[in-house]
Order: sequence, then C-alpha cells, then structure tokens
Amino acid sequence: MKKTLSILILVCVLLGLFPAASAQAEEGLRGIQWDGVHAPLLDEFAGFTPICWTPIAGTRWGFVSLKRGHENILAGFTQEQGRWSQQFINKTAFPQGEMRVFMSDASGTDKWSEKGVFLEQPAVILWDKALYFAWSNGEFYENQCIFELDQQGVWLLSHYAHAGQSRMMDVTADALYFLEESKVDTKIKARINRDLRSFDLGLLPKSPQQARQPDALPPQIPAGFLEAWEMALGAGGNYPVYSAPDTDSLRGGRGKAKVSSKGWVQVFGRENDFIMVQYAIASGHYRVGYVKASALSGYWDAPEPLGFTRVPAKALRKTALTDDPLGQAQPLIHLKAGQEVHLLSKMGDYAYLETKQGRQTVRGFALLSDFDTAPAPAAGLRVIRLQTGEGEEEVLLKRAVVPKLGLSLLYDSQRLTAYEPGDFLNVDRRRIVNDDHIYLSVQPAQVALHAYEYQKRYVKGEEMSGMQDAFGQPIYPPVPELFELNAQAQTFYVWDGYRIEEMGTELAEQLPNFPQEAKTGFYACKDQQVVQVLCLETTQGSFVCTILYPQAVAHTWGTRLRYALNTLEAAGGISP
Repeated sequence: MKKTLSILILVCVLLGLFPAASAQAEEGLRGIQWDGVHAPLLDEFAGFTPICWTPIAGTRWGFVSLKRGHENILAGFTQEQGRWSQQFINKTAFPQGEMRVFMSDASGTDKWSEKGVFLEQPAVILWDKALYFAWSNGEFYENQCIFELDQQGVWLLSHYAHAGQSRMMDVTADALYFLEESKVDTKIKARINRDLRSFDLGLLPKSPQQARQPDALPPQIPAGFLEAWEMALGAGGNYPVYSAPDTDSLRGGRGKAKVSSKGWVQVFGRENDFIMVQYAIASGHYRVGYVKASALSGYWDAPEPLGFTRVPAKALRKTALTDDPLGQAQPLIHLKAGQEVHLLSKMGDYAYLETKQGRQTVRGFALLSDFDTAPAPAAGLRVIRLQTGEGEEEVLLKRAVVPKLGLSLLYDSQRLTAYEPGDFLNVDRRRIVNDDHIYLSVQPAQVALHAYEYQKRYVKGEEMSGMQDAFGQPIYPPVPELFELNAQAQTFYVWDGYRIEEMGTELAEQLPNFPQEAKTGFYACKDQQVVQVLCLETTQGSFVCTILYPQAVAHTWGTRLRYALNTLEAAGGISP
C-alpha cells in the first residue's frame, strides 16, 4: 500500500506540469515557425483545437495534441535551422472521446519502476529523452504513457498506467511487466507495437489477462441495453460455459465450451447462481454465455442482477442464433420462421433471446429485424429518444427516489449516476472526463444556504463557528420566503464572480410536474461556465435546483441534465 501511495505521489508530481503546458499551448503554437505559409496550424489540422504543444528539451522533436469533437490526434515535428516540419500524424495514439490529452517533457525525471520492480530510492534511474501524455478524470490521470527516444531516433512506449482501473506496467521489446501483481502475472511475454508513429492505444493489452491474448482484446460493447465490465475469474483453470443460466442448457463449442481464468472476461451481470460473460476464443472470435458465479475472483463484488424483461416474440423468418455477436457470428442453432422465443435484451443490431432446442434451453443473439416485436429494457428502466447536440440518443431512464426529500426524478442510467449523500440529491456523469464541472443537484433551501455560507468562509479562511453543532452536524439557517431565497442564491454567485441573468418566459417551462407551485430562476455565467438555478416552493418544502456545465457542452450534457431535472416530481408519482 505504501508503495502504491508513493508511486501515485510521484505521478502527481510529474503531472503538476500539466496546467502550465495547457495554459501555454495555444500561445506556444502561435510562436512556432512552421515550415510553410500556414500558421499556426497546417491545412490538415483545420477545425482542430490545439490542446498542448510540447517540445522535448535536448532533441529536435516537438509534439502537438489536437482535438476536434471526440477526435484526438497527435502530430510529431522536428526542427531544422529554426523551422519545424511535420514528421507524422497519429490518429490512434490517444483515447478518443471528450477527454483532452495533455503532454509534458518527462526527460530527466525519476523512473519509479524498472521491468516490473519498484525503485525504492529516488534518482536511481532517470528517464532519458521522454514524452509523457495522459488525461484527467477530475481526480486522477488515465491512459498515462511514457515514450522514450531510442538510439535510432524512434520514440518507443516504455511505461503505461491506467490510473486505478488497470495495472501500471513497464513495456520492453518482448514483454510487459505488470507492477504489484502476483509472481505468475508480473512478466507476460508479448510483442506489441511500441513505435509512437503508429502506436494504437486500443491495441495495447492493459492487464495480464489481456496480455495473454494480445490479438483478441476485449471488444467494445455497442449501444443497447447490455453493459459489461472486465473482471477476473478465480485461479482454477477452466470453467464450463453454458448458453443459459442452467447447467442443462445448450453449450457451445460442440458441448465443451469453457473459459480459462488466465484470459480476460467481461461480465454483464448475474442471474441466480450464474454470471453472464464474454471471452475470447481466438482473434475476432468471442463467446457470450454463463458460468457459475462462484467462478468469479473473490476480489470482485457480485455484479448487479441482469433483471431481464421477458418479451414473447416470433421469428419472422429463418434466422441464425449466435453466441458471438461481436465476432464471427457463427451459428449456434437456427430458428425457424414462426418459432416462439422470449426477447431478453439487445446489443447493437442484435436481439438477445431465449428459446428451446428440443428440451434444452438456449440463449443467444439474432438480428433484431428478424422478430415481430422489440426487446424491452430491464425491470425498472424505460426507453425514450432524446435529441442532443450529438444527434438522437436512445436513453434508458432510471428513477431516483429520495424519501427524505419527498422527491424523485428520472435520469439517463447509462451516462449518468444519481446518489443521495445525505441531505440532497446529486446527478453526475457516470464516467468523469476532464476537470469540467458538470452535475445536477437538488437541495433543500436550508442546505443550499448553508453550503453557500460555508464556501464563502472557506475561501476567506474564516472560522466555521456556528456552522456545526457539538456533534459535527450542520446547523442550518431558517428557510426564507421564495424571493429572498432567490436573492441569497444570486448574491452568492455574484460574490463568486458570476454574471446574473434572470430567466424569462422559459421559466414557465421548467419543472413541469410542479405547474402550480411558486418558482424563480436565473442563470449565472463566468468565463465558459454556466449555472442554471431554480428555486422551488412545494408542500414538501423549498428547494434549490442547480445545474452546472461548460457552455461548450450545453447541448449535450446540459440537455441531459435539464431533461432529468424536468422529470422532478413528488415521490410516489409516475412509475418508471
């Protein structure tokens, strides 16, 4: 544990270079003497925003991190006689998505490991000429890569850390060394593409289990009702795999389907004493099935129930049922036209279903278009279509009920998470990307006012006397009238440097489940940050509803959060 903490501290020290690099990125790019007439960017970078410019001291090299929408690319340049010329563009080195990738010159900084062994003493071994990149999830950095310049002038991946999800590892020409693993998992022989010019982050094995199958890494789960997480099976060799959660169900692999605990496994959820898994058989060949829940490593908590909704349906035509929807889709059996099935879920273009083959139960995937009806989401969820800045999205709504507040709301269960930290309801992104403030909160008026005062005192360095009682519990102020509550909320944001804009006619459209209740609303804006504040007076009490998001995501995350807020209602109202 101490080793892990010391490593994370070292990582944070190195990453402390990021803010300066980010702040100076655009200015630095303008200062580059580009080889050509176009400045600061070349033609192929039209529409991209420069995130970071990082020259590597003592070399001719400099690197640019650029972003356009969800696309992140890396460009490498060398300098000759004061001019920079492009050497390569890599569209696969960085993760793709909302994240902003930052870089720094890691040359001369301490190495904290060598071939899977932690270095106890600082400055024992230093990085030579090295480039570091990663992105922030608001708490720590992910996809951390260090590339080192070799004697042939090639930048090679030497270290990777997945920051809390996967393991840290040292990378050499013929092996991956995983830190803090058991002896059997420390060194995995594997040859991967380490060359920065063509490096593909998506093809990098990120765990010992993946490293044993470098040509058959976990596939991305397409849109639908199913989600999966990579978990390890307990050491124990091979586990029988069944097509359904029943030892008498049909088995793939000619009745001999098994999964090895040495390889990676994606887990979708559990049903009774079984867990639904996906694993690799060979490159581009996977299998979805069930193993006994006891096969799961004791390191992991039991996954959530699958909770399938069984929808009776009939096949419209002869169709293949496969246990490999994301690979070769080899048939497990064939369904006849008119054959009765129960649709359970969906994944991409496939329906997940259960049927009978003789007396045996069979589960598998067949094309959605081959059935007379559509699958339904799991119990407690419902589907809507929501138009955002990224197009029309299928949204799986889940209800969050807060009995203490007497309120509930619906939220996008695949993109958002809702939790009750005590006296209020918070809705946040399930996967935090970048340092942006994006969330929705519903607070009782007295809780919001207490939070405003606490923040002011904290920033000013003042005493917190009168804020808590002898037992450490907050002492809440009295609840004012609605318009006074609104005024105090505005005063706080003005104090924090925000510009206030009153809501106009759109106020009447807010919180539609409270049409008769008194409400006020305003926007607070500072730099690119937008805050939407609604004060509401109900029979359950007075509340302050707050949504925060950067202006750049107003039509994506802003839309999702506004939709959730507008489903707010008294608990016990409309069922999911």
